[in-house]
Amino acid sequence: MSALAGHVICGRAFRPFFLLAGVQAVLGVLIWLCVLRGIGPIPGWSTPILWHAHEMIFGFAGAAIAGFLLTSVPVWTGRSALTGGRLAGLAGLWIAGRITVFLAASLPTPWIAAAIDVSYGVALAGVIAAPIFASGKRRNYVFPVLLGVFALANGLCHIGALGIWPEAAGLGTRLGVGVLVVLVSTLGGRLVPLFTSSALARSEREGEVDGEGDGEEGPDELMNVVSRVVWADQAAGPAVVVALLADALWPGSIASGALAGVAGLIVAIRSSGWGLRWSVGDPLLWSMHVAYLWIPIGLLGLAASAFGLGLPRAFAVHALTIGAIAGMILAIMTRVVLGHTGRPMRAPRAIWIAYGLLHTSALMRSALVAVVPSWAGGLLLLSGGLFAIAFGIF
Repeated sequence: MSALAGHVICGRAFRPFFLLAGVQAVLGVLIWLCVLRGIGPIPGWSTPILWHAHEMIFGFAGAAIAGFLLTSVPVWTGRSALTGGRLAGLAGLWIAGRITVFLAASLPTPWIAAAIDVSYGVALAGVIAAPIFASGKRRNYVFPVLLGVFALANGLCHIGALGIWPEAAGLGTRLGVGVLVVLVSTLGGRLVPLFTSSALARSEREGEVDGEGDGEEGPDELMNVVSRVVWADQAAGPAVVVALLADALWPGSIASGALAGVAGLIVAIRSSGWGLRWSVGDPLLWSMHVAYLWIPIGLLGLAASAFGLGLPRAFAVHALTIGAIAGMILAIMTRVVLGHTGRPMRAPRAIWIAYGLLHTSALMRSALVAVVPSWAGGLLLLSGGLFAIAFGIF
């Protein structure tokens, strides 16, 4: 541990945790596809489908969240970053959780997996909470609160897997997805318009923006393309929280569907002025715009499913999980890696391909499976393969 703690990989939190998130994205999906084909060992934790959901939510996304927040919070608060042995220990706890959950049936008791895995989420919430609350910046209080709920959701999954309350596993996965969507909505609401405005300002300074579209827009007009709908900005957060909490507690109900529909419309209105049109030439921008667009698509899909309008719930779930959550994770991870390692803020060509593959995967797993259910088996395998390749490129 001491040798690892002094290594450059433990100098910044994004290095170990983004690497772990990428590896988990590839291995977790490939193992899941092998399980579906009857190849290889079956995970010993709960059922295979719950293991798949758990490991993508609390494994893959749990590592990506740690990498981003542990890198960003010191900047937001002016406090010291988690590095060295403490960072290595937290990453080791995440790894131990993945191993013990997979091998839960072979352990003396599955409580070992539960204790190790849940302790990672609790530790992460504590590490994030200390500097944020000490800084007194109230707008950031939401992050330790959400991480606390995320750890609770993971605990519910283990309670279900242990057979104490079987229904808790489904509640935990829905609550975990809800927390992730709220995080994506919150961070996206801050970062997408900010980065778009910054990119346009940079283009103007460099003389790269000289009128686009119909040929009539000049630099002054382009600088005004990013606008905010104030009431939608203020309402989006509470609307998304209420809708996804209702969905976690009463999935498929008319009430939860109505709330999801309202939240989806508000989020769509909120992002309508963020300048998607002007992001097309910059993969680092359009990847974030497209990922955010999957949020209203998924929320409206939940509404359509609840009202029996012909869309299965799986459409909405995978629009939110692959399109919004994984899409924003890949977009932010690449941007953070470039920015914090001194590289130019230009996506390598291979990452363009990764973005395209990931959103194609989301489209296949959600829309195409819903439209052509008879192709579900093949589309699921193809979608999973594209997902794994996308994060393999990363």
